[in-house]
Amino acid sequence: MAERQRFLAATTATVVATRGNVWALWADVNGWTSWNSGVKASRLNGNFKTGSTFDLTLQDGLTAVGTITEISQGEGFTDETPMTFGLIRNDHRMRMFGDLVVITHRVEADVEAEAVAEFGTGIWPTMQASLSESLAELVDLAAD
Repeated sequence: MAERQRFLAATTATVVATRGNVWALWADVNGWTSWNSGVKASRLNGNFKTGSTFDLTLQDGLTAVGTITEISQGEGFTDETPMTFGLIRNDHRMRMFGDLVVITHRVEADVEAEAVAEFGTGIWPTMQASLSESLAELVDLAAD
């Protein structure tokens, strides 16, 4: 088995909102484009549940099929998307802090050794930047 290198980024934001507002945006996979500007199109195949797949088209035209690997109703979900360079894992979590919702988005990329240099200089910086941008867009939409 080829060696892989893990890249990791996370961002957290706090918003005056309800868990329901945030959950509705996450569970509407077909509407992810409203808060994730890196996604040109997204389509859920079936229901929002563990094991369901979704089709993604990114702004650069790259297409991929992801799988929802874990759901904690009203708290968060994780998805995985195999790519040519390795595997992308996204983890979306929320928790209450008084009347505020604390939302954390985390992305892990397990990259094949032969793709690390290109990924690290060409793809990863864009992924890191879009992580914060998408969370800010989600917060704007979820705010009460």
